[in-house]
Amino acid sequence: MRSIIIAVTIIAAVGIVSAFAVSELTEQAGAAPPPPQAREDQITLLATGEHEISSGPGLEYAPLNANVPLLLALNPADYPPSTTFRLELVFVVPSGTSNTHCFRLFDTTGGTVPAETCYTRAAQLEHVRTRSAPFNIEPGERVYTLQAKSDMTTGGETWFVIAARIIAEWTERR
Repeated sequence: MRSIIIAVTIIAAVGIVSAFAVSELTEQAGAAPPPPQAREDQITLLATGEHEISSGPGLEYAPLNANVPLLLALNPADYPPSTTFRLELVFVVPSGTSNTHCFRLFDTTGGTVPAETCYTRAAQLEHVRTRSAPFNIEPGERVYTLQAKSDMTTGGETWFVIAARIIAEWTERR
């Protein structure tokens, strides 16, 4: 009788150890990790409705608002290392002759231009959304401002910026 109890105890112990080992191996082999997920952060420079810009012929890049320039402090260390950025604008151009409107992000800390986007409009009134090519920003906190120019040849036309933002894009695993 005693040998039967010992045999049952040994068989039970072997069964428990085997079940634990199979469980551990199954978890290690497990399912594939989830695919990377795209993430986006929108950093607002301007979202006040309509910001009027009156341009004359041959205008060079100038601050979007010379009286109160739009300034944004941005540090890439606040984002994952793989983050890229884009400049996005929404604006309205008046009807009339076609011309090109350009915006750029100007780094007031280093005097560089990491992003620029231009749009050539047709002769009719248009609402436009445009994004720059992806760009990276220099390490450390930098201060940026938004600048604009137009090749309008008639002078005195007014166009309106509705929104301006920097889009931060990266992927992460969950």
